[in-house]
Amino acid sequence: MFGYINIDEQSLSDENITRYKSLYCGLCSKLKERHGSSKRVLLSYDMTFLLMLLTSLYEPEEKTWYGKCFVHPIKKRRFIVNEISDYVADMNIIAAYFKILDDINDTKKPLAFVKKAFLNNNYLLLKEKYPRQCNVFEKSIEEIKNHEKNYCDNIDTLVNKSAEFIGEIFVYKEDYWAPLLRSIGMSLGRFIYLMDAYEDLDSDIKHDKFNPLKNTYKRIDYEVLCKESLTMLIAECSRAFELLPLELDIDIMRNILYSGVWLKYNTIRNAKQNKNNKLKRKDLANE
Repeated sequence: MFGYINIDEQSLSDENITRYKSLYCGLCSKLKERHGSSKRVLLSYDMTFLLMLLTSLYEPEEKTWYGKCFVHPIKKRRFIVNEISDYVADMNIIAAYFKILDDINDTKKPLAFVKKAFLNNNYLLLKEKYPRQCNVFEKSIEEIKNHEKNYCDNIDTLVNKSAEFIGEIFVYKEDYWAPLLRSIGMSLGRFIYLMDAYEDLDSDIKHDKFNPLKNTYKRIDYEVLCKESLTMLIAECSRAFELLPLELDIDIMRNILYSGVWLKYNTIRNAKQNKNNKLKRKDLANE
């Protein structure tokens, strides 16, 4: 979907990396099984975290096997799946559809409409199966569309509307754990929305597209403000996460929340700094 919720491999053991990749490959196999081979391109690391979280909480029986795929046609890899893999594969499709509709609101490019057609039938089938998640999704995307159309400059409003949908797909079932799971999902949803805006800002300014950070990027404390906001959102997510009775894969999930989520931010920040440094050197050379 977005790819911000990933592991930091340098801080994980080989055993944990293999475990993570096995769940990732298992989820890929479920996307193929349930939605067709072409839908595997939609697989995201964000949804692998959701699979790991729900698996650790509900402890379903796992099935493991070794095999090859079109991405890894030579060496066999381990695949791990369980009943929650089915749910997360379905949510992966809905989340991808959410991103496509958001892109249509932002760009109106023909390719975005082609992508929508690519997933439309899959989404309509899932809407019948998951009315709770899809109702929140459709309400959120419509409200986001209206806010962006009216150039809403209240970033909290936009962040929260996007987060409502992510929070809903984190709720596997309405039980005792639903409030905590929804809280984790909403915090991650806010983080993802803000990270996406932070990453796209330069491009959105260049192409005169809506971005909720446009009104703040000229502030002298802009970078500090963004980092503090992102840190606060991950802290909220982590507090809710630590209240769950998790044991399986706890080290991998902590690696993601305390380190992995910052990998993309650091890459974006370093690229911006390098660009600014080049511009400064160019200005000095022209003086």
